[in-house]
Amino acid sequence: MKLTGGLAGTLPGTYSQHLSPTPTVTAPTSGGSATQSLAQALAKNILDVFNLTATVTAAAGGSPTLTGSATTGSVKVLDDIVASATSTSCSANATSASGNAMITGLTVDGVHHGSATSPIPPNSVFTAASGGRLVANEQIRNTDGTVTINALHLYANSLIYGKGDIIVGHVVCGINATP
Repeated sequence: MKLTGGLAGTLPGTYSQHLSPTPTVTAPTSGGSATQSLAQALAKNILDVFNLTATVTAAAGGSPTLTGSATTGSVKVLDDIVASATSTSCSANATSASGNAMITGLTVDGVHHGSATSPIPPNSVFTAASGGRLVANEQIRNTDGTVTINALHLYANSLIYGKGDIIVGHVVCGINATP
């Protein structure tokens, strides 16, 4: 049982960088919980994320369960995507997996999206002026029964920044799931 939190993807740019999912936690097979945190993740002029935390809790035995979360403080992607916080969570048992992302203070190209009373719906798509397609609260059902939840997923395609993926708030949940 594994949960990945924080960031993932290949950052765009002339000198592409691969940023592994950070931090990553794996649930203990005998049950229990694990947490990892990172104060800041920075890729100059492309990504700036503060206070990343990933937590996973597992219950082993006859009815195994898994819950996890990935949270961030402020997020800035390229020059036109900003969020004041993200929270991504998922849960799984032997028969199902589900999850959701909450994005607070999302602004794309100066336009505010979502609020506490009107959260951003799953798989909301925005076009970023810097070049790319942003999917907020991305929810993917995988063929192996796991679920992938990304708070923010930028599919970058820009003459200035290049091509690549930037993912913030990434979790994968499922019994025996490996991202």
